[in-house]
Amino acid sequence: MKFVNSLKFRLALILLLVSLVPLLALASYQLTQYISEITNNTRNQEIEIAKTNAEIIDTWVNSKLMQLAELYKSYPDFNEMELNEIMDILKITE
Repeated sequence: MKFVNSLKFRLALILLLVSLVPLLALASYQLTQYISEITNNTRNQEIEIAKTNAEIIDTWVNSKLMQLAELYKSYPDFNEMELNEIMDILKITE
């Protein structure tokens, strides 16, 4: 009990608190900054990947559309045919 009430213990406790409080505050500030930076970087990378995937899909769809347009130009009688007839012809040509 004497040690807890001594001046030496109180000074050590005050110095410890004076040094730990700013250290903990700085550590929590850096942690929040790190988390927000990582979150922003991840979000930006996700957006870039989504844009790239959208461009790839758009290119693929456009190429298929061009193939269909060329197919209709090559076979004008497809306009009068039913879908099942067209599919049968396309299966044969594969």
